Amino acid sequence: MANVVAVAAGIAPCVEEVMEAYAEAGGEKMEFVKEACGPLANKIAMGAPYDMFLASEPRWPKWLKAKGMLVDVHAFAVKGQGNASRRSRLCHRAIGDVAFFFGGSM
Repeated sequence: MANVVAVAAGIAPCVEEVMEAYAEAGGEKMEFVKEACGPLANKIAMGAPYDMFLASEPRWPKWLKAKGMLVDVHAFAVKGQGNASRRSRLCHRAIGDVAFFFGGSM
């Protein structure tokens, strides 16, 4: 069964590309739900069954964490930091300009 990943629409192309490479290398397949961060966060707060939340706006994962809805929150790429994918310019730009956050299973 695929993991269900809620991903901010603006960073979805980059995330999909990275996750495709991950799946091709033998990792688990991912199913994506793409929408703006606020509506995704509200759906998670209402019990949507996502396994991971990748947001381009740090306030939403922090809000969910404060409500006890996420197992943990980690920034893994913040503006000007982190290791950008060399696979595409799109990923390089997206990872350089946004913060991503992981949430735990709902």
